[in-house]
Amino acid sequence: SELEGLSRELRTDLGKQVLSASNRCSTDRLARPTAAMGAATSTLIDELHTSAQLPDESGLARKLHVLRKAQELAKTALISRQIVEQGGLQPLTRCVNSVNPVVRTEAAKALAILARQPKNRPEIAQDDCLPLLVPSLLTGDEAFKEHAMHVLAEIAEPEANKMRIVHEGLLGPIIGDVTAQGALQLHALQALARLCEMPVIAILAAQRDALAQVLRAARGDSRAVKLGTVCALAGLASVGENLSQFVTSGAIVFLIGARAIRRAIRRAIISAQFWRGALTRVLPSRRLHRL
Repeated sequence: SELEGLSRELRTDLGKQVLSASNRCSTDRLARPTAAMGAATSTLIDELHTSAQLPDESGLARKLHVLRKAQELAKTALISRQIVEQGGLQPLTRCVNSVNPVVRTEAAKALAILARQPKNRPEIAQDDCLPLLVPSLLTGDEAFKEHAMHVLAEIAEPEANKMRIVHEGLLGPIIGDVTAQGALQLHALQALARLCEMPVIAILAAQRDALAQVLRAARGDSRAVKLGTVCALAGLASVGENLSQFVTSGAIVFLIGARAIRRAIRRAIISAQFWRGALTRVLPSRRLHRL
């Protein structure tokens, strides 16, 4: 019996040692990739700071290389967060205002990828980053504006960022680009829809002719654009102050006619909390029920 007891103790101790060794191996396997990613991020940040200070004439190839590397690494959520935490926004925003249009575009593309991560959005909207987008967004070419508008569409999602964007004077450019073409138009519609989730911004947007601009965008054949216009219209119609203008603008006619996106329209109308009494004064009840 003593031998059996000793054997059990030995087996127990051996099992604990094996389990402990297995846990250490698992931890090491997890720690090694994380440490490698941290080292890669540190190297990237150093290179970003160095290349951002170089003149475009002599450092163009180096800048473009590191900006494209940043875009690739930022697709990983952990590295994306590390880039922001370790000060990567400062050199990127400096490159956004480069005199070289290719550098500007690649920097804006990197910022847009970083902005996909929700945790990065509050920091991109801070005073040391967001204002630097403004000059280039107003004067840049279409390729740059597409990615800069993508940044705005992403950072407009948190409630705290919405008024920051408006205070920087970016509501006007966003409204203006809802009639652009391609991805720029889709990003502008998304940014406008997200901003208009705040009632005071929805009122400001309506005062700046946003309804007319959105309805012009709705004339196209693209289903994605029509869905974007419905989301923007839902935000604009979510406050009572805009209802009269919403009705007289012809937006309801567009909603009734857009049968291809009927389900999305129904969700948008419900979320917009339309006043049924006002609608029934404008529409025959049968047509309202069918919609």
